[in-house]
Amino acid sequence: IGGMHYAEQIGAARMDASDARIRNLLSKFADKCDNAGVRHREAKYQGSPSKWIFRESIFFDIVIMGLRNYYDFDGTSGRSVADLIELTVTPIIAVPDETALFTKDTRTDVVVVVGDSLNSARAIQRFALIASPEVVRLTLIMSDQDDKKSEYYLERSRAYLEAHDFKVTDAVSTRKGLVSTLKKSYMNVSDLFVVGTQTERRFRALK
Repeated sequence: IGGMHYAEQIGAARMDASDARIRNLLSKFADKCDNAGVRHREAKYQGSPSKWIFRESIFFDIVIMGLRNYYDFDGTSGRSVADLIELTVTPIIAVPDETALFTKDTRTDVVVVVGDSLNSARAIQRFALIASPEVVRLTLIMSDQDDKKSEYYLERSRAYLEAHDFKVTDAVSTRKGLVSTLKKSYMNVSDLFVVGTQTERRFRALK
């Protein structure tokens, strides 16, 4: 009896703390953008983070976020970026805790996972539209038991990307599992992976 009053007080206190934390994060974000000369605007919403990010993403060219989302700020577990990848049509760059600075002096080594699905083709086309050819080196890889099929998709993908001025340094066809191949040969030497939403489900094993 009377517990509801205290529950409401606790809820209000948590809301106030969250609001202050959000405003602080938005302020830091704005300062970084100002210092880098990046045009920006800030927004703050209340409700399901995944739903709001999805709702807003359709009005933007790209979403940049962490690999895991700690919506309570201090939690030790969080929802995976896969929650959004499976929803939105907007390309997502999922950034780990530590990542190299991608500049003209520090090339970005990118592995593009090629497939025969529309999602794979869409991922490659969206990447070509948002990435800068001057700062990336591309490796194409396709995992399939049909060598001729792999050869065809790799060759056509290479031609498409080179038509957009990208430099493809290697095109790899393998019959082995995609995740095991990436873990063994590319995980520690690559800065970025480009995958379609269907392929992404297999990538959860790489986390």
